[in-house]
Amino acid sequence: MKHLVIVLIAILIAGTDCLTGQTPTAPDEELLLFVQRDIRPSVDRLNFHEGLRHFLAGLPAATPVKIYLTANEQYSLVAEGPAGQLDWPGAVEFTLGFPSTTPYKNLLKFLQTSQVRDRTIIFVSTGVSQDMYQLIDSTGFLPGETTFAPSTYYPLPRIIDYCKKNGVRLLGLFNPPPPSNQPSTASQATLQPSQLTLSAFRYVVEDSGGKAYYNFISYQALFENILRTGAWKRKAS
Repeated sequence: MKHLVIVLIAILIAGTDCLTGQTPTAPDEELLLFVQRDIRPSVDRLNFHEGLRHFLAGLPAATPVKIYLTANEQYSLVAEGPAGQLDWPGAVEFTLGFPSTTPYKNLLKFLQTSQVRDRTIIFVSTGVSQDMYQLIDSTGFLPGETTFAPSTYYPLPRIIDYCKKNGVRLLGLFNPPPPSNQPSTASQATLQPSQLTLSAFRYVVEDSGGKAYYNFISYQALFENILRTGAWKRKAS
């Protein structure tokens, strides 16, 4: 009799899923967003808030989502819950760039401290990092070369190593920084700061096994593409 009751309950649950058209979300489909906060004004021009609202609405409603904001040398959880219930942006506001922001160091710290495993992380950043530029000025170039070796900036290879070992998939959304937010470097004569920034961003995302997005016209168009292709899933097709 006890076994019969258990079977009947299982049938009822399955029937409810069929009626509602919802597919249960696997635990490893929890989606994390790690978003740099000081990315105005381009984040406004590209309509990030509208794009993210559209994205959340397009996910399976039960998909668990956590959204973190990072600036300076800190990060914090600002939104958490099923995609269908998240109210974005709420009280979240973006700011102009902080010279002291270290997005890669912050991402590495987040991965290690939170022990993230088997997840997709949507990483939104300008890629501008003061200490990375200082490294470029001092040791980033080899004699006679005109390309920056991103592996010389220690957070980048460590992020790559962590992601590969722990099943973390990065979707990198490169938010173009304004020229005034890009530190000048002694290397400008051979490689412009914007090229350096994008080169480092693509290196950490793509070499970790993820996908980098850049040169998009709006966040809504970008998020529509991510939804359509299923790229947000850890085991994307």
